[in-house]
Amino acid sequence: MSSDADFDSYKPKFTRTKTGCLRCRKGKHKCDEQRPICRRCQHARGECVYPPPPTRRTRECRDKRIRLQRSEESSRFEELNEDGQTVSVGREGDNDGRMDGSPSITTTPSDLLTLAFPDPLERELMNHLLSYGTIIMYAIAKPNQPVPFLDIAQCLHSRRGTSYETDAVLLSLISIAAVHQASIFTQQEKKYITKLPGGRWGTSSVHTMSPTLDNQTRMRKIGVHCSNASLELCKITMALKMSDGQSTRIETSNVLLSSIVCVIISQVLAGRQQWNEAFRLALGLIETRGGPAKMLADAEEDSRSALLRVRTLLENLVVIDVCHCLATGSAPRLMVEPFAPWWFDYADEVFGPDDHDTVHHSYGVDRGIVELMNRVNILYNERVILTSLADTSYVERHDQKVQDLLLELEVWENSFKEGNLSRLEVGNVTMMHTMRVVIYVDLMGSPHSHPVVQASASAALRLLERSLCLSVVVGLLLPKIILGSMMFDEEGRHRARSLITGLRSTGAYSYDVEEASAMLEQLYTLRDQGQADPSWRTIAKTEILLI
Repeated sequence: MSSDADFDSYKPKFTRTKTGCLRCRKGKHKCDEQRPICRRCQHARGECVYPPPPTRRTRECRDKRIRLQRSEESSRFEELNEDGQTVSVGREGDNDGRMDGSPSITTTPSDLLTLAFPDPLERELMNHLLSYGTIIMYAIAKPNQPVPFLDIAQCLHSRRGTSYETDAVLLSLISIAAVHQASIFTQQEKKYITKLPGGRWGTSSVHTMSPTLDNQTRMRKIGVHCSNASLELCKITMALKMSDGQSTRIETSNVLLSSIVCVIISQVLAGRQQWNEAFRLALGLIETRGGPAKMLADAEEDSRSALLRVRTLLENLVVIDVCHCLATGSAPRLMVEPFAPWWFDYADEVFGPDDHDTVHHSYGVDRGIVELMNRVNILYNERVILTSLADTSYVERHDQKVQDLLLELEVWENSFKEGNLSRLEVGNVTMMHTMRVVIYVDLMGSPHSHPVVQASASAALRLLERSLCLSVVVGLLLPKIILGSMMFDEEGRHRARSLITGLRSTGAYSYDVEEASAMLEQLYTLRDQGQADPSWRTIAKTEILLI
């Protein structure tokens, strides 16, 4: 066997090591880490032993220490609130008793953004997202939560690479901001706007690129790629972590659901079809957690902020499902039963004096209207099944349910007074007219020319025209297609077209507006070619989601 002197005489061109074998580490030499015997030990003919890999507990302790250190570093950052005053960005619960502990975000320090977004373009896109603060299906954002179901400050405290689920959230946020930035470039390039549209707290912060066609395409591709990458990370996380302890499983699934909803928003804004894959993934997570009612009960035991977060996530997913079913005739996949109790449970406990009902806040309709829309979708699918049965008694009971729905719509409608309506009232009345059209056409078999159908469609379009004076843009793309498709004369068609294309000059514009406009024109073409009463469901089979 060679002596130590022989061993020391062998001196490769590398020095020191932290990951090599124990012999090289003891001598402070760099190990080439060749297995099973490194070159140095092979030359010395000595025993080559590698240390065991770190245990899961060791990794958890290390990760906890790193997270604590970064949290302490982040707590020193400061930013401006809406009044221009400096406020600290600290740990959860340190911000004057706000429910989620997040700061009031108007501008975000570059140092804080650098923690989460090391790339300069990524930071610019996040500044864009934070300054606009309205990029959530045309929602009215809150100053401390531009994405209502997400704690932005908590996201910014985490570096990229901290965990799969963290990266999934950050990439999903980039995807929303990139698609929205691409749509602003489109507005400029197509001369829809003469100046940048103002967001909730400012205008776009991405000034390094001109609104050329190449940059539009580039930003849109970034958004699509980031949403796809986020979705893949969600799948990986589900495979790796959803078998852990209950508390870890709950928090992980909440983070994943947040990412998934952001991915769906990005896909909607981009006019893409992959949102359906993300929605199916969300359904799997919810089923793993025992369903919506169980999720809300678990969140209530945790905290009020946890309950608000879970409820808001579920509400977003329900609205997505309801709109998809209304467009395509598919059966509901989330709120599958009429009058689902969990849809109304805990609502009073969640909202404080300074909070808004999250359905009102995000979509501009009452939560009762959303549930009623879901029942229309359920009855439509029941109708398809019952018409194939020989026993007519089932159809008679179904017809009675339809009449009950019409009476319920009248009760809702009588609760609103004539005059200047709020955003919520405009949304409610528009959806009530839309549902009456759907009930008469799809559930009662009436032609589009039926007086009630024409009266409801025309009244809703006139109401939407009146709502243009509101300070908040009313999107409602799907109702506009359904109502507009009932129009025969050119005056009614022009009104319906204008309500969609009018969004091109607003901050609510994105590629879904162009998709909606093309769908409406396709329906008019089918009618002009002689097709009797073409259904919006035929052109909505493209699986492009419109809200």
